[in-house]
Amino acid sequence: MNDEELLRLFRRGLIPGPTETEESFLARVINSPQLSYTEWQDVSVKTFSLFGCAIDWMPITYSNRRLAWWEGAATWISDTPFIQLRSGFQKGKYLGYDRTEILAHEAIHAARIKFDEPQFEEMLAYSLSKKNWKRFLGPLFSRSWEPFLVLLAILSGYFWISIPLIVLFFCMAWLGWRHYLFHRQKKRLPLSVILCLTDKEIRTGRIGNDSTLRSRLIFQLFEETLHQRERV
Repeated sequence: MNDEELLRLFRRGLIPGPTETEESFLARVINSPQLSYTEWQDVSVKTFSLFGCAIDWMPITYSNRRLAWWEGAATWISDTPFIQLRSGFQKGKYLGYDRTEILAHEAIHAARIKFDEPQFEEMLAYSLSKKNWKRFLGPLFSRSWEPFLVLLAILSGYFWISIPLIVLFFCMAWLGWRHYLFHRQKKRLPLSVILCLTDKEIRTGRIGNDSTLRSRLIFQLFEETLHQRERV
């Protein structure tokens, strides 16, 4: 696969994972045909303006089944991945939430479908939120089990009031530290590059330099950024 093709696939939100081989990536590309969902049209404007890519291959379904009570949507990773929205979003808005913003958020998870890197993924996804408080507090939980831990701590406060306070302190401290690391890299790197990085690379600022498809793509995105700056 040549570098021009890698960039073209990145524009569609098809990003090679850190350990994904060229063969498996090509198989995934073949199984990701362009779909004509009208919902993606407005979403594409948001994701392309910030990250330089817009997915067009992820199916969308509307159902409340298997969604936790606090979830408006979920990206399901399987042999045939898809994005599930609550039924109420078929009208465009649900409980004050806009479908386009929700789908833009899930599009980032879809683009990083081959990344098992949870620490900063929600920060990337919430970067598309319009409101500052969502961009800050939205990534509070980076793993699916963390809300249950907080809920357990709150319930235990009935017996030991200090427990929920301690858990809340550590949650906010961990969130603040991740924000610091994430924004430090945003000053150095374009979001299109950060979208392709692992947690360790975002934390340390050291990006791997090998012959994998992902490394080649990152190099091309760097080159593209330099050319854009030269034109300006």
